[in-house]
Amino acid sequence: MSIQILSAQLANQIAAGEVVERPASIVKELVENSIDAGATKIDINIEQGGQKRITITDNGCGIVQDELALALSRHATSKITSIEDLAQIASLGFRGEALASISSVARLTLTSKPATQSEAWQVHCEGRDMDVIMNPAAHPDGSTVDVVDLFFNTPARRKFLKTHKTEFTHIDELIKRMALSHHEVAFKLTHNGKTIRQLPIQSIEKRIDAICGKGFISDCVAVERDYQGIKVTSWLTKPMVHRTQNDAQYTFVNGRMMRDKLINHAVRQAYEGLIDSQYYPGYVLFIEVPYTDVDVNVHPAKHEVRFVNSRVVHDFLYQSLVDALNRSFTDNPVVNYDELTVEHDYIQPLSRHTETTTYQQPRVQSAGLAKQAVANYGTLMQPLSVQCGANHVAEQPSSMQTQVLVLTQSLNQYDVLVQTDKLLLCDSQCIVAKYLQQQMSASETQQPLLLPIASAVKVDIDASSELLAQFTQSQLLVEHHVAGNHAQKWLLKKVPSLLRSLPWSRLFVDILEAAPLHTDDVYEQLALSLFAIDSQYPSIRALALHWFIGLTSSQQYHIIAQHIQPAQVQLCTKES
Repeated sequence: MSIQILSAQLANQIAAGEVVERPASIVKELVENSIDAGATKIDINIEQGGQKRITITDNGCGIVQDELALALSRHATSKITSIEDLAQIASLGFRGEALASISSVARLTLTSKPATQSEAWQVHCEGRDMDVIMNPAAHPDGSTVDVVDLFFNTPARRKFLKTHKTEFTHIDELIKRMALSHHEVAFKLTHNGKTIRQLPIQSIEKRIDAICGKGFISDCVAVERDYQGIKVTSWLTKPMVHRTQNDAQYTFVNGRMMRDKLINHAVRQAYEGLIDSQYYPGYVLFIEVPYTDVDVNVHPAKHEVRFVNSRVVHDFLYQSLVDALNRSFTDNPVVNYDELTVEHDYIQPLSRHTETTTYQQPRVQSAGLAKQAVANYGTLMQPLSVQCGANHVAEQPSSMQTQVLVLTQSLNQYDVLVQTDKLLLCDSQCIVAKYLQQQMSASETQQPLLLPIASAVKVDIDASSELLAQFTQSQLLVEHHVAGNHAQKWLLKKVPSLLRSLPWSRLFVDILEAAPLHTDDVYEQLALSLFAIDSQYPSIRALALHWFIGLTSSQQYHIIAQHIQPAQVQLCTKES
């Protein structure tokens, strides 16, 4: 087959597949054109969910008569003129495809009158032929675009449209987003002759309340920060007023509505540990970055952007939101949460780990294990009664050098034999706990986590101060924020540099759930939590035993004397 240039009509219909997905797509393109034209009032009239008719009227600058027909041509726009302009797009539209694509799948009429022109003119175009008809018309300053019979010439595309109610719901949601991003513009939305939404020019706070619900602003904490040309302005719902659905989450970049993954990830991280996973926060978030530092031409519908310094944007946004949410826990002099009575429970406890480790001492089995261990190593010993307990180990014997024999995993918790002139059974978890304590003490610096670990585990207020002191002693940088008796937030920000690789997201929650803890219980709780993680414990245990063997006899015995397990073993000489 020979290569040939596609006709303008076919090229426009191919482009329409990207631009015109449903009636809401047409409304988006036309309203954006009105905003770019400087309109302060936009009326949107919808019939039958937009399938029958879409009419957009504005009071913008209008289009002069000589350029009216050109506006319906593909790649015709006044927004950009050079490649340099493409690298710093300030307008909402810039491709020059919308009107041409719409007119290829519907009957389009464009009427416009600039303030400098004495009369209005109207152009009409429809279907594949793309013939433009121009006539004089009566119209005030501004423009009106009338789109009738969407997909009248492509019935296959029409079959994919949903019900009128569903299609109008998409249009209504779109207008809500555009009204939030441009509170200096008045909007009026009508469906089948009934006014659905009418928004005058108003402040951003009033516009947010009008869109998200009355009182939304009062339930939010405000954010306004800037850094290296990046500015964040946001309203975030406080954790105690979370929502059951994500119907109030709006994000904008340079006035353009977005569904960007990077931004959503930063917001989710900021709320992590504050609300249960089955609930959603509400927020209206505006990000302003230099036009040269963002690329908006990466998605056909312009719903995503690409930041030049994405890491900086993410971290700055995350830190800004976290600081604001933390203030919402402490800086609230109006409400006394201790005396607050509500008819519902805002904060749901985080789900506990399904893997629960119950530590049971195998007292009955210990003697048999000891005999098996002695038999395995072929040790010939005189009859000796050994009492393995803290009350029976008072001082370090000097008659024999300590030997550490590591038994197999089948021996359960009693998996280490420490042999002097007595045979002692020891749980390796006590050695792991001492090893972790030594590593924390030996860490000269604290390693910041890439993203702080957050948890909403409730700890008794009296025990929280002691727990914070233990964290500090263990080289853990932890912040604790409280909102009365209703919510707590714990943030783990830094860990000992020598133990950076531990699964702190799991261990941190386990420590909080085990509170209150005494001075050395933090290390023992770490060892116990590691024991429940099959993929982590063997390697940590091996490192701990290697460290233990390198200690002096006195140091080894001191550890065993503190953590010996209660057991009684009778050792007998082998029969010859």
